[in-house]
Amino acid sequence: MNPYLKRYQDLLKTSDKEKHESAFLFQISVLGIEKPTMQFRFRIDRKWRVDFAWPKYKLAVECEGAIWRKDKFGNWAGAHSHPLNIERDIEKYNALAMEGYYLLRLTEKLIKSGDGSEMVKQFLSGENIKYNHNQMT
Repeated sequence: MNPYLKRYQDLLKTSDKEKHESAFLFQISVLGIEKPTMQFRFRIDRKWRVDFAWPKYKLAVECEGAIWRKDKFGNWAGAHSHPLNIERDIEKYNALAMEGYYLLRLTEKLIKSGDGSEMVKQFLSGENIKYNHNQMT
C-alpha cells in the first residue's frame, strides 16, 4: 500500500477529543507546566470557552478534534469543516485576540507528537522569542 494513502486513511479516522485532551494534560504535567484552567470562559457576555488557558500569561489552547472525519456519504463532516462552524470559530478566535490572548490550535497530530505541549512550554518559559509574551510589555 502507498504510504501516503495509508497516512491519509489514518487521518480520516474519527478523533476522540477527550482522549487527546487527556494526553495533552498528561504531557504538560510531565513537562512540569503549571495546570491550566480548563474550559476557560473568556467573555462573560458570551458562552465562548477555550479548552485550556493560562490567564495570567494570556495563553489559550484549543484542541481541534475531528478535522479529518467524513460522514457515510464521503462528505467532510468534522465540526471545523462546515462553513458555518468555521465562521463561528473565526468570530470566537478574533474575540479572544481582542481580549489580548495568544491562541495555540492543536491538532491530533501535534498532540500525539508532543509538539503541542512543547509549544506551550516554550511560550510560558519565554524560550522562543516568537512566543515570548514577556517581550510584549
